[in-house]
Amino acid sequence: MKRLLINEDGVASYIVASADPAKNVEAKTVSVDLNAVFGYNGLGDIAKKAIAFAVGHVLRNATAGKMDDVEKALEAVADRAKALNEGKWSERKETGETGESSASQLSQALAVVMGVKPNEAADFIVDQVRTALEEAGLDPDASNDDLSADEKSKRRKIAAKVRKSIGDDPAVSTEIGKIKLANAQKALEEKTKAAEGKASAFTKTEAPAA
Repeated sequence: MKRLLINEDGVASYIVASADPAKNVEAKTVSVDLNAVFGYNGLGDIAKKAIAFAVGHVLRNATAGKMDDVEKALEAVADRAKALNEGKWSERKETGETGESSASQLSQALAVVMGVKPNEAADFIVDQVRTALEEAGLDPDASNDDLSADEKSKRRKIAAKVRKSIGDDPAVSTEIGKIKLANAQKALEEKTKAAEGKASAFTKTEAPAA
C-alpha cells in the first residue's frame, strides 16, 4: 500500500493506519503542505520525487517501534508532520556524530536535488543519522564520555553509512561532482593568478648566444 499520497495542490497525506470498514474504523492520516513549505508545485520532477521520498521517509521513521499502538504512532507522526509544516526537518539536538554542516558538499548537493535550503538539507541528514542510531539501539544524544569504545566505533560507522547512502544517490552524487569540479576550477584560477609574472625554477630556458 502506498502510504504517501500527494494531491494536485501539493498537499501530502500520510496514511498511518488504513481504514477497516468491517470494524467501522476510519483511516488515520496526517498532512504536510509541500507546496506551502517547499514550493512543491514549482519544482522539477527530480526535486518533487526527492521531496516526496524524504517526507515519506521522515514520517515513516516516526512510527518506528510504535505500530503496536496506533494512537501512539499517530501522535508521533503528527508531531513530525507539524515540524515539517513549520519547515523543519528535525527539532532534535545535534551532537556528536549526528551533526551536519550546511556548508558540507553533501548538504549543498542534497539541497539542490530536494529544492530546499542547505540548512534544511543538513537537518534532513541529521534526522536520518539519528534515526539509524536509534534503530541500532544507540542514544544519538549520548556524550562520548558515556560510550564504550565499541559504541563509539559503531556510532561512527552508522553515521558514515547513512551519509554514504545519501551521497551515492545518482542525483546527489551528480551534484557533488559539480561542486567538486567548481571548487577545482576556482582553485586552478587562484593558483594561475598567483603565478602570473613569476618564473619557475623548472622551466627550460635557452642558453644565451655566444
